[in-house]
Amino acid sequence: MLKKFDGKNLFSNIAVITLIVLIGVCFILSVSVIDKYAKDDCFDHIEEATDQAGAMFNHTLSQSKIQLTLFADILGANDSNTKEQLEKYMENFCNTQNFSAVCIHNPDGDTVSHGYHGEHEGSKKVPFETEVKKLPYISDIISYGDKRSEKFLYIAVPVVRENSETSVDETVAILYGYISFDTLPTFITSTAYDGKGQFYIVDGNTGDFIMDEYHRYDKEGNEVSLGNVMNGSMGEREIRKGYDLGTFKNDIQSGKSGYLVFKSKKTGEWYYTYYMPLGVNNWSMQMTIDEPTAFVSYIGVSNTTLICMIGVVIIIIALIVIMTYKNLRAKKENLKSLHKADYLNEVQSALISAHNNPDFVDKALEIVAQEIKAETALLLTFQDKVITQAQYWPSKDKSQAMALLGVNIRDIFPTFFDLLSSKKSAYYDGTQDSFEISENSSKIFEAFDVRSIMLVPIMDNSGVLKGAIATVNMPEKDGVDEMLQCVTRDFFMAMTNLESHNIIRNMGAMDYLTGLKNRNSYESEVSDYETADAESLWCVFIDVNGLHLINNEKGHSAGDKMLCAVADSIKKILGTSRSYRLGGDEFVVFKLNSNHEEFMSLKHRLLSDVKKKGYSISVGFESGIKNENGVFDVEKVVADAEVIMYRDKWEYYKNNDIPTDRGHFPSIITGSGDKNVSSTASDGEDK
Repeated sequence: MLKKFDGKNLFSNIAVITLIVLIGVCFILSVSVIDKYAKDDCFDHIEEATDQAGAMFNHTLSQSKIQLTLFADILGANDSNTKEQLEKYMENFCNTQNFSAVCIHNPDGDTVSHGYHGEHEGSKKVPFETEVKKLPYISDIISYGDKRSEKFLYIAVPVVRENSETSVDETVAILYGYISFDTLPTFITSTAYDGKGQFYIVDGNTGDFIMDEYHRYDKEGNEVSLGNVMNGSMGEREIRKGYDLGTFKNDIQSGKSGYLVFKSKKTGEWYYTYYMPLGVNNWSMQMTIDEPTAFVSYIGVSNTTLICMIGVVIIIIALIVIMTYKNLRAKKENLKSLHKADYLNEVQSALISAHNNPDFVDKALEIVAQEIKAETALLLTFQDKVITQAQYWPSKDKSQAMALLGVNIRDIFPTFFDLLSSKKSAYYDGTQDSFEISENSSKIFEAFDVRSIMLVPIMDNSGVLKGAIATVNMPEKDGVDEMLQCVTRDFFMAMTNLESHNIIRNMGAMDYLTGLKNRNSYESEVSDYETADAESLWCVFIDVNGLHLINNEKGHSAGDKMLCAVADSIKKILGTSRSYRLGGDEFVVFKLNSNHEEFMSLKHRLLSDVKKKGYSISVGFESGIKNENGVFDVEKVVADAEVIMYRDKWEYYKNNDIPTDRGHFPSIITGSGDKNVSSTASDGEDK
């Protein structure tokens, strides 16, 4: 007998099966969505790391361009430099910058260069007018030989000077700054993926790798060619489905961004490469990272695992919870990274113009202190273990920073300098006795209410300790070291730019041979003496006797030695603050509130000091008082002193029976006869 059909059980079974199927489908869909979200998040992290490395490269290159432009402005403001002076200035400039050499291209084809590679090749081939139209610009990689060390890129900027007739700025020369091929990797310092990311730069026009530090040498240690993405060697690798090698090459050439995923023939692992335009010429920045590292936060779920998990609802729920938790954690880390990026951007923005306004350093210190919640932030500069410069926030407490100048840092912590020199941070907490400090330092910390302090070393590109950034009285230690270390390079660049700015400014104001102020300083400062706060103004005009003869008989090095000896006597007797070398063998010195007796004494001391060195000078001095408008007639005082100097020189030639051309002297000197000339000169000095 057949059993009665149980429709209720059938419908229940269908309902259960349907529910299980629905749960399975929902789970698969949920896992797929979460899986995609996690994978996309990893891709975003790869892009972010590449973008940050590119931004750092462009920032460093931009700083180099700023310094080259600043140097060009200094050169444009001074049109009296000799070739030897220019070479000296360029040598000093290269010693403080990323440039290995600089070169000046003049309109007539003449070049002045500093560096071992010789003159700029482009200056011989490209007409000056054609080159000017492209300024400013950054070149592609150029080569002066087959070796890697003989390859460079250069930055070209105009040297502008005002036309005295039209008062219009004109480009009078082109300044090229060369950056060595080997220097480029130092422009990128990234800690992405704990330093496992491999960064490259590719020229989109040629396909050549401009930078590839990971494949520079072969197994025997020999330097090899960096390679080319267009020569077909990439096609030997297995490319993951969904990615196309042709698209990759076209994107590199046309300046687009994207991904390429390939399997390494050497390791057998899959690698992800993200490429993006760098914004310099047609260069592309690339970062390559292996799949396990790139997707460490991503848990792939295989089809077999999915089938096994469909029947276990608890495991499904647990996995969903775990995946959700991991994604939330990854999101939190991303938010932390974004916050750190904003912090870095604020500090960099504050420091980018610090060479023009040191107050921007205080602003950057304020940002650091507020980020760490510290009461105080400091930037210290060291030289031979001594603090030579200290910048302090809050700005109102700058007196405390001044108190640090001249302090030997070994007097603060017995082991402090050794820690910083070994690239380690130093943390002092008075409540925990984390460091042994001297009794004197203990008093200083107590006076300034220093309860805790964190110091992080600032090193140059050669690993030499240049200073430290410090924060005082933080609520907690955790994370402080990391937040300070990530901005040390930016503060180092600000310190270097400020130092370079001062060096370049001094080069334009000082005579490099004698160490006295030059004609530029004289012309910019001479008008200040018109309204000087003094009762009398004295001018000393000095001319060296026999310089032309020494140059002809013994050479210009002997003449330079003679000028330096006279300049040293001027510094010793008359001082340096108002002493100028006008050019050649002429010097001018100003004195305020002096008298005739004092000047006679100074003159005899000066003549005696020069004579002891085996040289001779002609000296003329004159004084002036303010007119009814309270102004000194500086031009007349200088002119009168110069005439008296010529009288003294005329007497020198007569007394030593030295033939001379009267045309070299003003008519007022030679036209009145020898007897009258001698009498007038004597009267001028003894009045």
